[in-house]
Order: sequence, then C-alpha cells, then structure tokens
Amino acid sequence: MIVVGVRHPVTAHDTWKAVYDTAHPGTFCAKFARVDRAVDDPNMVIVVCGLDSVEAASGMLESPDLKGRARFLLPSKRTGWTQEARIGGHKVFLRTGEYADGTLG
Repeated sequence: MIVVGVRHPVTAHDTWKAVYDTAHPGTFCAKFARVDRAVDDPNMVIVVCGLDSVEAASGMLESPDLKGRARFLLPSKRTGWTQEARIGGHKVFLRTGEYADGTLG
C-alpha cells in the first residue's frame, strides 16, 4: 500500500470540510482517508490516504483537482515507535512515525 499526504491551506475549515465530505479521496479508490489539522494553524489541513499502487497514487497527485496544492509522498521507511495492545483478545498496533525534519507522520 502507498500512503500519500496532501497538505492544503484552507480559508475556513468548516466550509472546506463540508465540501470534502461530499467528494473526498475515496473517489480516487483510496482504501482509507483521514483529515488532520495543524496544531498551530487550524486552517492548514493534511489529508492522508492509502492507495493500492504507485500508479494510483501518481494518478491522484496528478489530478487537476489537486494541482497547485502542496503535496508529498510519505516515505515507506521512517523512524518511529510501535505500541502493541490487546483488546478483547485482538492485537491492536499503534504506529507513529517521525520524518528527518522532526515532523510526525
């Protein structure tokens, strides 16, 4: 799976989120998608989604809908921590990542 993050400044988060909910990255056949907000700027959003292949990720990033927006591919290898827990007999893993510049991913 390829994980892609798109960083996007918005003028009004609530208005943007209402539009996003009607046409989110699932339209690009994403397996999952989530929206994060920057702590220091609530109008800076980061959309993270997982796609099946590099071709699908490239197709999404080359989409006219995303042209001109800041974007980056999340590296497949990065430092971080994995925490394992058991809930109701199921193993659950929480994975954090840290990039070379110190930002979390």
